[in-house]
Amino acid sequence: MHTTRTPIIPVEISCWRLRYASSSIAGGVVSQPFFETHFGLVNSDGSINKSKDIQVSSNVVSVLQAGAFFGALGSAPVSSMPLHAMSQA
Repeated sequence: MHTTRTPIIPVEISCWRLRYASSSIAGGVVSQPFFETHFGLVNSDGSINKSKDIQVSSNVVSVLQAGAFFGALGSAPVSSMPLHAMSQA
């Protein structure tokens, strides 16, 4: 019988995809024409107002980073809760 071993990959290495995916989604949303017109980033001549664009982009990045920070802090207490006891009813 032939068995194959699945390599054990550390979480620090395997989670890089999720971090870059969320950053690229946020950057992609900010650059969409609907987002730019809805938040008033387009001037009357059709060009992008760079100062507003930078301000809104930095706010999006700040909210993304704050969510990651507080999510990391909140994950330890949540993961230590005995949630498996609720599933064994």
